[in-house]
Amino acid sequence: MPPKSGFSLAAYIVPIAVALGLLALIAVLVPRWRRRGPGDDDPPGPDLAADDAQRLDAELATFDA
Repeated sequence: MPPKSGFSLAAYIVPIAVALGLLALIAVLVPRWRRRGPGDDDPPGPDLAADDAQRLDAELATFDA
């Protein structure tokens, strides 16, 4: 065990400070993630013409096989 004085005191303080910092970060980020719905960060795409939409669907279908 390191001595509980001087610079060696950091061996006791730093892990506790890191753990508290991570808990604070989680407490801030989790509510933000829960408020955002699925796909909220996806920007809306441009409207496609009917023939472009069909061609896109056909090309994407090749990846499903």
